Amino acid sequence: LFDRLLVAYPRPHREEYGPAMAQLFHDQCRDAWRESRGWGLTALWLRVLPDLVKTSVLEHISTLKGRKNMLDRIGTILRPRSAPLFVFLAVFVVVFLLVVITSTLVTFIMPESYSSTARVILHQDATELARKARPSDPSPVYDPYFIQTEFELIQSEMILGKVISDLDLNKVWGKKYANGGPLKTSETVALLKSRMDLRQVDLRPVRNTSLIEIRVFSDQPAEAAKLANAVAVAFQDYRQKQQHRLALGAAQAAEDEIKQQTGRVAALQGKVAQLRKELNVPSPEPPPDDLLAKYHPYWEAKREADVANRFLDELSMKNEAARLGSAMPKTMLVELVDRAVPGLRPVRPNKPLNLALGVIGGMFLAAAAGAGMAGIAALIRKRLHRNGPTPGAGDAPPSGGSHPPPRGQAAVNPR
Repeated sequence: LFDRLLVAYPRPHREEYGPAMAQLFHDQCRDAWRESRGWGLTALWLRVLPDLVKTSVLEHISTLKGRKNMLDRIGTILRPRSAPLFVFLAVFVVVFLLVVITSTLVTFIMPESYSSTARVILHQDATELARKARPSDPSPVYDPYFIQTEFELIQSEMILGKVISDLDLNKVWGKKYANGGPLKTSETVALLKSRMDLRQVDLRPVRNTSLIEIRVFSDQPAEAAKLANAVAVAFQDYRQKQQHRLALGAAQAAEDEIKQQTGRVAALQGKVAQLRKELNVPSPEPPPDDLLAKYHPYWEAKREADVANRFLDELSMKNEAARLGSAMPKTMLVELVDRAVPGLRPVRPNKPLNLALGVIGGMFLAAAAGAGMAGIAALIRKRLHRNGPTPGAGDAPPSGGSHPPPRGQAAVNPR
């Protein structure tokens, strides 16, 4: 059994020391049997087996190292032809090729994405500007948060929900991304928002007017154009309806104000008639000075009724002008100036840019790695030179040397 276990040692070690180890173990077994019979043999095996495992592993490691330490092995690699410059060039080439090949593979494996852009001109409502103006300065003011508010409106469910409903995106994208099941509207809104990019272009010659670009990304160019146009149209429709609602609300408020003023005028005129009867104001009426002196309550009521009547006339004229203005064509708050068209080539990933970045990044990383390894090689060569020349792998051992004793303390020294 011990002879078979010797297979764990390397072949050269087994050929040189195997018979001696087997003979020594045979002698140990005879002595153990003579001393304690079976218990002696058991104790011997318990001592020999762990030592056999340990020494066989150490012999294999020693064989792989070639009985030289790590510094000697590195010194063998760093021979004169492996100067620091050679190490730098070798590491530079390897790292550079790895970075460039990796960036190229990633660039061409990434899914392609197309983009389409629809452009709309957005006018800020003059009535809204006037409403926000300061009382001391009635001129319209610029709202710095207007564009940001409009961006939030475009990305809201109020607008995108209309797009999702018109294009039936819950069902279409459900088949594409949810294994056939329909998506929830909130999920589709989040997915659509992640594919949108809004950008403002100021139109400096025209105050309170901006150009908004609505860009949508998709893996299909036709779908990207359809989505961008649908978002622009939904935003335009919403703003037109909002403008119409505001106009109707203003007209209704004017009508209500006229009704209230008409009732007030009628009440004042009734009061004037009652005072004239009570005070027996003659007809025709006396001059204003006599009315003020003799019929003062009547004069006050009549003056108040005249002021209210003039104010009613002004309200009626303004309401008529607003009605006529609402019947005339108005400038839309949102105008669709450029419809989106399908893209001819993908915009993501940017292959030329990615490849250029891969080359540049590879050069920097390769130079850094090469410089570091070249520095390490120079330090090792310097240390080797200070310690003296290292014998080559094929150099003969010094004269008078002997083979190292075999490993395995239990097999060598049983006592």
